[in-house]
Amino acid sequence: MKKYLALVLVLIGVLVIAFSYSNLTATPGTKLLREAGRLERKADYFKAFDKYKMAWKELLKEENKKGADKSRIKFQGIEKILLSYPHSAEAVIKISKDTWPGIKEERVRSWMEDGVIDSIKIAGTPYYFDDFTNTIIHQNPDLMKSGKAESALGRYKKVSGPLFAVVFKKYYPKSWQVYTDPVNYLGKGTLDIPRDKLPKTGTFKMWIPLPVTKGPQTDIEIISIEPAKYVKTPAKIDGDIGLVYMEIPLEELKGNLKANVQFKYKRYQQHFRIDPKNVGEYDKESDLYKWYTASRGNIKITPAIKKKAREIAAGETNPYLIAKKMYYYVVEETNYSHLPHLALEVFGIPESVYVHEKRIGDCGAQSMYFAALLRSLGIPARTPGGWQLFPGISGGHFWAEFYLPNYGWVPADTSVGQLAKYFPGMTDTQRKEYKAFFFANMDAFRWTVQEDVDVPLIPPADEPIFLCMAIQFPAVLCDTMEEIPGIVLDEYWKMEIRPAK
Repeated sequence: MKKYLALVLVLIGVLVIAFSYSNLTATPGTKLLREAGRLERKADYFKAFDKYKMAWKELLKEENKKGADKSRIKFQGIEKILLSYPHSAEAVIKISKDTWPGIKEERVRSWMEDGVIDSIKIAGTPYYFDDFTNTIIHQNPDLMKSGKAESALGRYKKVSGPLFAVVFKKYYPKSWQVYTDPVNYLGKGTLDIPRDKLPKTGTFKMWIPLPVTKGPQTDIEIISIEPAKYVKTPAKIDGDIGLVYMEIPLEELKGNLKANVQFKYKRYQQHFRIDPKNVGEYDKESDLYKWYTASRGNIKITPAIKKKAREIAAGETNPYLIAKKMYYYVVEETNYSHLPHLALEVFGIPESVYVHEKRIGDCGAQSMYFAALLRSLGIPARTPGGWQLFPGISGGHFWAEFYLPNYGWVPADTSVGQLAKYFPGMTDTQRKEYKAFFFANMDAFRWTVQEDVDVPLIPPADEPIFLCMAIQFPAVLCDTMEEIPGIVLDEYWKMEIRPAK
C-alpha cells in the first residue's frame, strides 16, 4: 500500500512539473487558447468567445496554423450558441409585450420558469432562445390572432388553399399507380458577395445544392453552372445528395464573388394504398436494412426513445401499422416549434433526443424523431430534405420516409400534417381527413436535395459548416474568414424555384 501511495505521489509530482514546464514554454497564443478552453468549460461563453478570437490572431502571428484553425472553429462555434440564445429575461418580457400587447408579465415569466421557452446558462445567468415567440404561438394558438404574431396565422391561411386542393381532391388512380399529377420546376440559384466582404487571400469552398434523382423526382436537367472554371467535381444528382462543388481562390478574385446554377426537374404526387397483409419480410442482412435501422447522427436511438416506441406500438407487429401509430403520436403529442439547431450541433445534442425530451420540434426535428422511433423497432426510416414549394411560400423543409417490403419508401410529413391544428374554419371531419393524407401520401410541392439527414458532402468537408445536417442553401468554408462563412453567404444567396412548362 505504501509503495502504491508513493508511486501515486511521484506521478502527481511529474504531472505538476510537466504542467508548469508547458506553461513556461507555451507561446502567448497557446496560453490564450488554453485560457479560452477553461472559460468555455465553465460556460462563460462571452469571455471564451473574446479569448478564442485573441488566441486566433496571436497564433496567426506565430504562424501556428493548426492552433489558429482550432481557435477560429471554436469562436465560430460559440458564436452559434450566442446567436441561438441571445435574450435576457428582461428582453423576453419586452419582446413578448411588443408581440402581444396587453399580455401579463406573470404569464411570460411562467413560460420561462416552466422551461416552455428554452434557455441555457451563460456564466450562471439564463439566456433564452432567439425564436421563442414561434414556440409560444404554436403552444398557445390563441396568440396567433393578436399583435405581430398575426403573420403566422396569415402564413397558414395563405398555404391552405394549395394544400387543400391536393388533400381534398378525390383521387381514383389505379391500384398500382403511386405517382400522379407531375409538376415541372425550374430552379435558379444566384450568389453575389461584395468583394470587401471576403478576405484578400484563401480559398472559398462551396457546395451548391442540386436536385437528386429519386422515385417521385425525375427528369433532372442541369442547365448551367457558372463560373465553370471554379467547378472541381462533376455535378452529383444520382446518389444520396445533389451537389456541385466549387473552389474559388480569393487571390484571383478582382470583383464580387458571383456564381449561379440553373436546373429543371419533374416532381410527382405520391399516393400509396397499402394492404398491411401484403407487406413483406425485411431482409435483415441487406445494406439498406442495416443502414436505415442504425442509431446515427441526429437520428439517435436512446433507451428512452426505444421504450417510448414500444409503448406507442403497444404490441403491434405489422410495420405499416406501427408507422401509422408513430405518425399520429408525433402529430398529436409533439408541438411544432423552431429549434436552436446551430447550438444543438455545437453541444452535440441529437435532434431526435431533443424532441423526445422537450416534446417540441420543427419539420426536420419531428421527422428525425419519427425516424428514430421506427428505427428503434427495426423499421427502416430516413429523413429526406430540401425545400417546400407551396405556392407563394417556399423555404427549407424536411419530412420522413419509411421502408416497406413490396412497397418501397413510403412518405410521411408530420409537420405539414400538424397544420390541421392551426387552419381556421375546418370541421373535425376535415381535420381528420387532412392529417390522414400526409401519412403514405405526399404533395408535389417539393425539392429534394438529400435522401437523409446528416449525409456527408462530396467531397467531405474538413471542418464544421454552418449547419452540418442540412444542405438547403450552399455549404461554404473559408479558413481565412473571421466571420462564419455561412452567415455571410446567406445574405447574398438567392434561390428561386417555380413551376415551368
